[in-house]
Amino acid sequence: MKLSPLVAPIIRGHIRSTVPCVIRCSRHILAFALLFIAFSIPSQTRLVLNSGNTITTLSGNGSDGRTAAGNATTTRMGTPRTVVYDATGNLFVADSRNNIVTSITPAGQLTVVAGTGREGYDGDSGAATKALLNRPTSIALKSDGTLFIADTGNHCIRSVSPDGTITTIAGNGKPGDSADGSPAKIAQLRNPSGLALDSDGTLLIADTGNHRIRRIAANGNIVAVAGTGKEGDSGDGGSATNATFRRPASLLVLNNGAILIADTDARRIRMLSPDGTISAYGNTTFRSPQGMTLDASGNIVVADAQLQQVLQTSTTANNNLAGNGKQGTLATGALNSPSSVATNANGDIAISDRRNHQVQRLALPSLDFGSIPIGQTSATQTLLLQNAADTPLLITSVTLSPAFSIASNGNCSTPPFTLAAKAQCSLQLAFTPQANGSAQTIGLVQSSSAPPSMLRLTGIGVPGTNLATSRIALVSDGSISYSGAPIKLTATVAGSLLTPPTGNVIFQDGSNNIATVQLTAGAAILSTASLTAGTHTLRAIYSGDSAYATSTSTSITQTVVAAPDFSLTTSATSYSGGANNSVSIPITLLPLNGTLNHTTTLTISGLPSGATATFTPSTFTLAGDPIAVSLMIKLPATLARNPSIPTGIFSALLLLGIFPPKRKRLPAFLLILGTLSLQGCGGFRTTSITNPADNTHRYNCTITATTTGVVGDTLTHSVPVELDLTQ
Repeated sequence: MKLSPLVAPIIRGHIRSTVPCVIRCSRHILAFALLFIAFSIPSQTRLVLNSGNTITTLSGNGSDGRTAAGNATTTRMGTPRTVVYDATGNLFVADSRNNIVTSITPAGQLTVVAGTGREGYDGDSGAATKALLNRPTSIALKSDGTLFIADTGNHCIRSVSPDGTITTIAGNGKPGDSADGSPAKIAQLRNPSGLALDSDGTLLIADTGNHRIRRIAANGNIVAVAGTGKEGDSGDGGSATNATFRRPASLLVLNNGAILIADTDARRIRMLSPDGTISAYGNTTFRSPQGMTLDASGNIVVADAQLQQVLQTSTTANNNLAGNGKQGTLATGALNSPSSVATNANGDIAISDRRNHQVQRLALPSLDFGSIPIGQTSATQTLLLQNAADTPLLITSVTLSPAFSIASNGNCSTPPFTLAAKAQCSLQLAFTPQANGSAQTIGLVQSSSAPPSMLRLTGIGVPGTNLATSRIALVSDGSISYSGAPIKLTATVAGSLLTPPTGNVIFQDGSNNIATVQLTAGAAILSTASLTAGTHTLRAIYSGDSAYATSTSTSITQTVVAAPDFSLTTSATSYSGGANNSVSIPITLLPLNGTLNHTTTLTISGLPSGATATFTPSTFTLAGDPIAVSLMIKLPATLARNPSIPTGIFSALLLLGIFPPKRKRLPAFLLILGTLSLQGCGGFRTTSITNPADNTHRYNCTITATTTGVVGDTLTHSVPVELDLTQ
């Protein structure tokens, strides 16, 4: 095709300019895709100790809404952005959407400490709970109780004193980037979203919208410590003030004085050294690093809002602590935009699960050794090491405090050793208190390719004259049982020393003793059928011995109900018929107190000789509904007339008369007894002629139903019926 002279140069120029762009863009797209794939692979926890970390909800019921003071787990939350613990274990939460800051006690009670819930900028010099905030994103706490708030939407930093008064300490409320070296109150900030207290007590600010890190000096002036104010990702190895950042979101001060910066949109963490040099922190990758904290052993923990994970990180590797890498709820093992983390004195890590409108708590696996006399060694407890990865793992060391020790290597080797893929082994740990009072340590199991895995160990040292603690637990073989059926109660007693407990266990129903059973190999077992129908509160009390103090189990509830049974009835008590005909009797069986799922059979006794009985259905099971059975009796052509009792007596007397007196009367007497006995046995029937005129006979019959009860016993019920039959 020939192009127009006017069009051809335009098209050729467009091709020359477009094709290289397409090639270049394709390269960038491919690189980005590869990077995305790399980021999309969730890091995994390779070494799991015991049952692993557990995650529970600390605050928020999962609904987005206005927060109410009270029970933290039942209230609604907006978007919890930053979490910070104080020294006593209270957790402070910046709820950005609700424009408030809350505090949650260790007992789970929530109160509002700043903000009314309305968006605005008001209330300085008054009570913080009456002030207006605008999307508070970050908070920091001083040791004296002063609370700092990054009031992001108001482009300022506010301070709440220990007495609850709020003031603005940095930013004039207008977005901008000015006044470095001047009083912080007149400076301009732009969407500050990260705060941290430096080791000297000065406040560091992630001035996110200005791509800088700033500090409020001791004299109240604000100065830039990192960033030029321009967006970028450069400057590593040089002065931090000449570096560029992309929306730095949070800050973490390390024990050596260095400051970690979550350079969120640059997808990495950078380190500001005490000498002012900026550098990359390791070579680990992130997708949206936000909140950071130090865990109980000093490892860095990062909340990555796009990876949907909380990661324990080092300069070489990430170890996943929470989140399965998918966006979802805690019930599915997932998180939804985790944006902050904080560690308390027990090693627990709070996680702001922002878009799930909750705060979660990650707790370390733990072993508690109880109270042990000083200088004595506790009973051992098991530490299980599990390699969750598909490749072998080198265990390099296990670090414990002096009071806690490895009593034996169990089936593990002595470190360093290799744990095969998907394999596990166990160590036996013990506690030997050196001083009076509580002891706690974070045990570290170090592997070669990840940060150490942690375990919380606790125990209490008591004076040597004190008895060691014991623990007793009570279980039954079923919380619901049937009256008359035995239940099995098992009490297990564990001691905190190497020597096992001895002595007795008292089983109680309320305040009444049921029985006393001697301990055998740490257990006392009682089988009893004495509990009546109703609800019983049972507990077990260990008597103690020369080494162990007494202990009482937690009460358990045992419900005893009436065992399933049934009733048997007929439609009438008397039926009539004639020889060589049939008599039909309707029968009803009604289940009582539940179902009986065993076969039930019916029989009838007392029928005339030659009569046959047919039950329809012949066999069945008693479920929940009544069973209707039809009994059809086929009568013979001739109804045998059985002798009545007077006739039998007359016959007996006649027999007595034919025997001579004296010694021969004993056999005669026995014959009389036999004659009388035959009136109700064998082929004889208990009948009487009720109307000689029409030759009617009455037969006293019994219908019987038999089945197996729920505890294996035989259940039998009978009903009498009269048959008036005419020859």
